[in-house]
Amino acid sequence: MYWLAMAFPIIIFSLMYGLRDGWLIDYNIYEDIVVNREGCLYTGDSILHNSNKLSFIISKLNKRNIHIGTGERQMRKVNYPADISKLLAGYLKLFPVKKMQKTWKSIRNDLKAVVSNPNFDTVYPNDIKDILVADYPKLVDIYIDYCRNRNNRRISDDIDVKLKELFNYSGDFQGKFQPTIAEFFMQHADELNIHVCHYCELSYVNAYGLKNKYKSFHEFLNNADDREIRRLIRGSDGKELSESTYRKIFAIRDEAILNEKRLRSMFDSIHPTWKQGKGKSEDVMNKLHNHFDLDHFLPKSKCPIVGLSFKNFVPSCSVCNEKLKRDDMLGNLNRDYLLRLSPTSNLYDFDENVKISIEDVNDNVNHLRMQEHPSDFRISFDTDDELIRTEIIDEFYLEERYNYHKCEALRLHDLMLDYPDVKIESMSKALGDSRTVEQIKEDLFGLDFSKDNNRCMDKMRRDVLSNMK
Repeated sequence: MYWLAMAFPIIIFSLMYGLRDGWLIDYNIYEDIVVNREGCLYTGDSILHNSNKLSFIISKLNKRNIHIGTGERQMRKVNYPADISKLLAGYLKLFPVKKMQKTWKSIRNDLKAVVSNPNFDTVYPNDIKDILVADYPKLVDIYIDYCRNRNNRRISDDIDVKLKELFNYSGDFQGKFQPTIAEFFMQHADELNIHVCHYCELSYVNAYGLKNKYKSFHEFLNNADDREIRRLIRGSDGKELSESTYRKIFAIRDEAILNEKRLRSMFDSIHPTWKQGKGKSEDVMNKLHNHFDLDHFLPKSKCPIVGLSFKNFVPSCSVCNEKLKRDDMLGNLNRDYLLRLSPTSNLYDFDENVKISIEDVNDNVNHLRMQEHPSDFRISFDTDDELIRTEIIDEFYLEERYNYHKCEALRLHDLMLDYPDVKIESMSKALGDSRTVEQIKEDLFGLDFSKDNNRCMDKMRRDVLSNMK
């Protein structure tokens, strides 16, 4: 009821001023068309019903080059925390480093005997930890040198297979690390700001599970119903537990124990195997299911040494990873190219070199109510940088895929014409300043919401709005 009361004066105000100033759908014709200093279109106050002015106004609008310029957000650079040391230390704990180091030392000696590089010791670290948590430029150096020597057949198939077994992400060997690495990224999804695909920004890459619904194991066990407990607490084979085991779980829940530690201890004691490691209760709370892929920007199939390296992983959607990029060698073996193309690189510069625009498909297109004739427009990714054109825009079919969603860009364009700054300022005054101009803009366009909540196509929305101000 509060919002209804608040909305009523806006409705009355919009009707009153819309009829007077032509802000309603029919766009009454005005003597003058003015673009204010922020780039917003508005008109004079007098009402003119002379339809002969229509062609004049449309011709004025047709001459406008309506761009969606570059915005603040990279599309979409991986944002590592400022102090990444703790995160990388946790990542190293995923691996049996001492055992892997022994194997790496042996294979590294084999590599050194065949690789033609006077800087071998600089390129190939002696400590395997310096590979697993290396900065991206270091990975590029390893990748380029390994691929060149492999292409020149200095590195044998036997060495390549041994490396694939050691740095086994998801191959045919035992001890693959994909599940634990995926879980690590999901556990740190907020810290790494993982929300949408870093290649296209068109798909959400969600981590979802118990911790998104319940803050603690205590809260889960005492609030979940029987069906949810049966669904989420299962054996290692994924099948339901025995009925007697579930009765024991329900009995603990019915005791309404308030202490988290004691509750977990009692739960983990239900079955002897549940006491192992961190316990079954911890396993249940960590049961997050990933809805995204971790792409190896530097293909592990070409250079297995970088197959487990933290800064080689790009959170992505299945379309970009599995259907489009796959094992493609973006940037080939050009170091400068590789440093610019990966979202994990500090030099990733997509936004600085690309302008996304709404283009007219034909001449003399009417720019009023674009949503009503979308076939007259298309989304274009404009750049003079041929590298970005071929290796990002074309590789991920960004123009084709964004044109499928062009209705969002057209909607925002129409909305901006419906609500120029002068109208929003009047609305704020009509509400007695109970809603500021900025608050009304946020209500209408949701710019902060899109940014703060990491929505898909945030860059496109931001660019539409910023370029029409």
